[in-house]
Amino acid sequence: RKIDQKLEREVAENASVIVHTNEGIAKLWANRYGVEIANKIVVIPLNVNFSEMERKILRTDNKNVVCISHIGTFYPQRDASSFIKAIRVFVQKYPYLRSRLKVNFVGRTIESDRQKIMEYELTDLFNLTGSIPIAECSKYYEETDVFLSTAGEDFEKITYPSKIMKYFYYERPILGITPKDTVLEMELRKSGHHYYEPSDVEGISNYIFDAINNYSSICNFDRDYWKRFSVDNVVGHYLDVIDKYIKKL
Repeated sequence: RKIDQKLEREVAENASVIVHTNEGIAKLWANRYGVEIANKIVVIPLNVNFSEMERKILRTDNKNVVCISHIGTFYPQRDASSFIKAIRVFVQKYPYLRSRLKVNFVGRTIESDRQKIMEYELTDLFNLTGSIPIAECSKYYEETDVFLSTAGEDFEKITYPSKIMKYFYYERPILGITPKDTVLEMELRKSGHHYYEPSDVEGISNYIFDAINNYSSICNFDRDYWKRFSVDNVVGHYLDVIDKYIKKL
C-alpha cells in the first residue's frame, strides 16, 4: 500500500493533465495533493454506446400499475432494507393501492433483504430474478416506470454507480436512496431526480404514493442528461483537453 501511495503521488506530480471520471474522486485528489495538482484535474464522465440500445418514449400519464426496478447487484454495504421498509409503510397506509405496485430486483439480492420481504409479507409485490445474462436485462429496462438506485457506505462517495447512465438514457424517473455527499446524490441532484437518505423511510414511502397517484409529478427531470455520457460527447471533451494542453506547449 505504501508503494501504491508513492507511485500515485509520482503520477500526480508529473502529469500534465489528470482526468477523473467524477467529482467525488476529483475532490479527494484535490484535498490529498493540494492546489497545484488540483489545477491539473479535469472531470470527464464515463461513456456508454447508446446506439446499441433501444427504448420506448416515456409517457407521463398515470399508470394502472407502477413498476419500480433495481437493475444490478446488492451487497451488505449497499442493501435494499430502507426501500423494503418503505414498501411496508406504504402498503400499511394505503392497502387499497397494493395491487398497483410491482417491484423488480434484477440481479443478486442478499439474504437479509429476502428475509425482510418475507417477514413483511411482501412477496406478492417483489420479482427477484437473481443473476441473469446482460442481454436479458433489456425487457426490465423497458417495462420499468421508476428506477431504483442506491448507494452504500463511505467508499461509494467516490464510486460511480455505472447502471445509472443507462437509467438516464431510458428517461424514467429515478428514486435514489443514498447517504449525503455521494457521487449518486450529486448526479441525481444535477439531473433533477429525487433522492432520500436511507433513514427517511417515510419520504421514500410518500414518493411511491406520488408515483402511483400522480406519475407526472415525479417526471420533472432533465430528459437530455444521458447525452453527457454519449461517446461523441466524451470524445469531444478529451479532444478539447488535449487541444488546450498542446496550445500551452
